[in-house]
Amino acid sequence: MLVAAALSGSDPPGLVIMGVAGLLLAAMGLGSLLVRPRLAAWPDRLEIRGITGRHSWSRAQITRIRIVSYPRFGRRVPNLEIDIDDEGTERLVILGRWELGEAPLDVADALRAQGYAIDEDKDLRLRPDRDSGTE
Repeated sequence: MLVAAALSGSDPPGLVIMGVAGLLLAAMGLGSLLVRPRLAAWPDRLEIRGITGRHSWSRAQITRIRIVSYPRFGRRVPNLEIDIDDEGTERLVILGRWELGEAPLDVADALRAQGYAIDEDKDLRLRPDRDSGTE
């Protein structure tokens, strides 16, 4: 976008619009690359990185972790949903493959191996090697 803005010198309004769009796209791309992967897990706490910094919650503050699938571009995409009770304030964090750096089902398996309870939809037909009752 910035190159297109530089090449459209004969159209000042187009130059401004494409320049601003290019700067916003560059900022969004850089921000999303800097915070990946966003989730770090230890047996006693979870840590989630964001643009504002790192936030850590103890196991007692994690009320539920579950795998849910949402329709996206004509198919069902898994996401990791974490419910957190942060000193009386409820938070919901939804992380997809891009934020996790791995498939959400693999991250759920790693969390399960560390002792976290993971709720999974019985209708989740995203991975054939899982025992969901149907294929």
